Amino acid sequence: MHEKEYGIINSELIYNGPVKLRLDTFRVNGKIFTKEVVEHNASVGIIPITNNGEIVLIKQYRHAVDEYLIEIPAGKIENEENPIEAAKRELEEETGYRGELTPLTQCYLAPGYDTEMMYLFIAKDICKEDNSLLKDDDENISNMIVKLDDALCYCFNGYIRDCKTITAILLYYTSFNKTK
Repeated sequence: MHEKEYGIINSELIYNGPVKLRLDTFRVNGKIFTKEVVEHNASVGIIPITNNGEIVLIKQYRHAVDEYLIEIPAGKIENEENPIEAAKRELEEETGYRGELTPLTQCYLAPGYDTEMMYLFIAKDICKEDNSLLKDDDENISNMIVKLDDALCYCFNGYIRDCKTITAILLYYTSFNKTK
């Protein structure tokens, strides 16, 4: 009888809050390991495209890295929302825009330690709403509207260092950009 090559032996919940932290003991290739795993709600990210083909990005303070980052609008899926409902809400909350959403892809953000799946969307035919930004209390956000070519350069020169933003811009540029 052969032993299973991989699998969880034990899982212990260490912290239970808006995110959960568990300590898993698991087997891979006959060896036993222990690793912390963050259980996080799924999330959404949106690449808003203006009628001129420019991208609406946000500049946002991120406490974990203690700096402002240039990002696409994004956030977690809340309560009973589906990904498209969450994307519409996050787009309006973080940028003040509404638009027609098209799925781009979905990806794990940090599968080495986190369960979070992000659903990426393209927002086109966007229009600015008259309301002020509805952002969360802990968010310090401002909009940046940039040309697609500039956004691409920012991904390669290190000005944009956020992985979801780099992924969304590169996918949009290579797959959906019809101006080239």
